[in-house]
Amino acid sequence: MFKASHIVFLALLVAFPVAVSAQNMPAPVMVQEKTSCAECGMCIQGDNTKFTSEIILDDRKVKYFCALGDLFVFYDVHRNKERIAAIYVKDYLSGEWIDGRQAAYLSGVKVTTPMRYGILAFKGVKSAEKFRKEKGGDKVYDFKNIILSKIFRR
Repeated sequence: MFKASHIVFLALLVAFPVAVSAQNMPAPVMVQEKTSCAECGMCIQGDNTKFTSEIILDDRKVKYFCALGDLFVFYDVHRNKERIAAIYVKDYLSGEWIDGRQAAYLSGVKVTTPMRYGILAFKGVKSAEKFRKEKGGDKVYDFKNIILSKIFRR
């Protein structure tokens, strides 16, 4: 029979790698004025847009994107070639940087987005679904499934 100390030890053993990986994830890097999108080359007007996103590589180089679709295209092409340390997107409602791998994505929105992908990012599924019900949109995806869907391919 397990003692309480064994259960605590096993719980810590499982939780420790998650805590370490979250601590090692680099923080989002503010977009400087007149930065170019790594995918399409369009000028990004600083950190003040809800559509800006970024991929931070293991060597801490930052790839900025003007639109979520461009981030997805870049990720789809380079994920096996580049070592990615973090992906950040902006929550459409608050404009805050959020972990792109944990975000919920709503496709087919009637919001004008850079490059016309029609994809928005949200902190969670609930806020994405609420937006979809109130203002329209097609489908809510997690990061893995939006990449698999290839809806960003033209």
